[in-house]
Amino acid sequence: MRWLATENLQPLLKLWSKEYRVMAPVEEQDDVTLVPYDSEKFTLDYINFFLPVKEYLFAQKDELFKWEKVDDTIPTSSPGEGDFDQQILFGIRACDVYGIDYMDRFFQGEFRDDNYALRREKTRIVAVNCVEVGPNCFCKAAGVGPF
Repeated sequence: MRWLATENLQPLLKLWSKEYRVMAPVEEQDDVTLVPYDSEKFTLDYINFFLPVKEYLFAQKDELFKWEKVDDTIPTSSPGEGDFDQQILFGIRACDVYGIDYMDRFFQGEFRDDNYALRREKTRIVAVNCVEVGPNCFCKAAGVGPF
């Protein structure tokens, strides 16, 4: 585990944004969501996100393969490593990290999902700790907080 002073956070996120798609918390209409990093809208004042973070790893819609008829054959191809961007999910809470760990065990184990696995390999997670339990939180049930 590493620690970072708050005043060094914005410069670090800007630096990461040069090489990664950095998804960071932003408050919009009383809800906090993960969106591409924007220094003007960025916030650390939230308990948890309005929507689950799984959408950044397990898309609602994914291309499974492509095909094209060439003469009398129909060659297929699957998405490859180059089809997914390097990304950082910043500000993820312990409960969401626990959920991602569960998805990793499922979708990278016996029931492997290649798109999930490729997307997950290109994703870095930067978690932050909670100091209070929100009204819709399950961190105590999962045994992961608050700290």
